[in-house]
Amino acid sequence: YQRRVHGDLIKMAEPENKGSEENKEAKEGEEAEKLPPPQPKIELPPPPPPPKIFLTPAIIGRCVSQIGKTPNGLSYVYTKLLAEGQDIEIIGEAIETYKNLRSVSLAKNQISKFHEITTLPYLITFNGSQNQAEEIDFVGDKEKLQFLQTVDLSQNKIKALPQINLINLVSLNLIDNQINSALHFTGHATLKILDLKKNKLANFEGIQNMPQLQELYAAENELASIDGLKNLPCLKKLHIRKNPLVKFSSIPDLPALEYLNLRETQIDSMEEVKKFSPLKDLKTLNLLATPVVETMAANMKKETLMLLDMLKLKKINKEEVTAEEVKEAADEKKEKQRQEEEAKKEAERLAKEKEEAEAKEREEALAKQKEEEAAKAREEAEAKAKLEAEEKDKKEAEEKAKKGVEKKEEEEAEAEGEPEEEESQSLTFYIY
Repeated sequence: YQRRVHGDLIKMAEPENKGSEENKEAKEGEEAEKLPPPQPKIELPPPPPPPKIFLTPAIIGRCVSQIGKTPNGLSYVYTKLLAEGQDIEIIGEAIETYKNLRSVSLAKNQISKFHEITTLPYLITFNGSQNQAEEIDFVGDKEKLQFLQTVDLSQNKIKALPQINLINLVSLNLIDNQINSALHFTGHATLKILDLKKNKLANFEGIQNMPQLQELYAAENELASIDGLKNLPCLKKLHIRKNPLVKFSSIPDLPALEYLNLRETQIDSMEEVKKFSPLKDLKTLNLLATPVVETMAANMKKETLMLLDMLKLKKINKEEVTAEEVKEAADEKKEKQRQEEEAKKEAERLAKEKEEAEAKEREEALAKQKEEEAAKAREEAEAKAKLEAEEKDKKEAEEKAKKGVEKKEEEEAEAEGEPEEEESQSLTFYIY
């Protein structure tokens, strides 16, 4: 029965299958006639930017911790906020509710301005690293953040070091920014640690007037000079590794400096090393991976000790300095000075002998010149006298001849008479 029904269904479908293509084309034509004409394309406006992510009360509620007393000691509050990696773009006003926060970390977000933290009067530590800030204007108000001591703004986009008026600031971390100038930074009274590593400073102009500064880090900048460091009486550590330093026009007055790191700079001569002699408290000197170390090789340590024997160096290029090495360098320097003194005396003796020989040669040459001049003068005088004598003889001969002619004419005139005398006179005039 199933086979019979199936066969009947196939037979019923065959006429429709034969004309299916024609029916399909006709149907499509009819549907095309019924479609409305195409409408012009409408350009939709771009989608609105996603809303900014604020530091909301919900985020703060999840991230606060560490309960402590209020300043008046009457109640307990949260004192620490750790809201890192929350994609926050704007701090906003919600943080003002937590005025008793002592420690705030907003690292690893997208924040471009931090001025809202000035509403936290008891803040001691602030971490704003790994954000998008280009300026740090919140550090300029001396009336706010009077308890803030430690600030970390590393890995932002800060372009200049401004004047900082945080009256109790002790440590400022500005590693890996884009700072190319510190001209507007005129100093700080309480700052002890300043880290400017991985920036674009070409000089230290403005890094001055910090009576409490003990550590200054400026590795991986574009420093070609260390000029500009002024009034840093307590600076003990200067780290300026990996800068294009070649020569020092002068060494700043750093009376307390104990540690100097010049690793991976371009210092290429021991004459530059010798310029460190005014640093009376220097104990550690690092010049690894510099051209001068490559040139001096194994002699670098001994040569440094000889050049800077007035200092009490304890470590050179990460190697401890022993008492034996100091004594050996001192003995070698003494022997070297003795040899140099002898060489100097020998050079002076040879120079004196040479000078005396040259003086004798000059005297002999001068005497010879004078003799030649005298001989020449005699020859000239003799020639002149001879010439004068010849001229005199010639003149006398001419006078004598003239007188003879005149006498002869007179005699002829007397003998021949008056006319002949006139003719003789005219002839005499002609001869004369």
